[in-house]
Amino acid sequence: MPTIPRHAAPVRTLLADANPFVRLAVRRRLEDAGFEVCAEAADAERAVAAGMREQPDLCLLDVALRGGGIAAIRALRAAAPQTALVVLSDADHQELFLEAVRAGASGFLLKDMDPERIPHAVRDVVDGKTALPRSLVGLLLHELAA
Repeated sequence: MPTIPRHAAPVRTLLADANPFVRLAVRRRLEDAGFEVCAEAADAERAVAAGMREQPDLCLLDVALRGGGIAAIRALRAAAPQTALVVLSDADHQELFLEAVRAGASGFLLKDMDPERIPHAVRDVVDGKTALPRSLVGLLLHELAA
């Protein structure tokens, strides 16, 4: 796998997931790719507080956070509008995906994806692109056409 080019300043990242093992694994992947994890949170309330305090470049959060992942996305979008918001999910739940996009998420990643792809996917979102599993692209196109 090719390495990600390192930019002048590392991407400051907030990780929000109830599972400390998921946070640790994602943190290691991101830090190995030159990202800086500036904060971690285990629930929606702490994620929003950390987002307000840190104003990160990127927030990677579990849609199923205790306290409401969708509500956290909305609050983070309002409190840190320049932050790229990427959802982590255990499954490609179509309705949660659409709610996350409507709330302001620019990416939706499945936790079972190839871990080496995570830094590439979130870098794309920080660079103004999107990151979506192919299984959900058709749904998004259908929604846009409706």
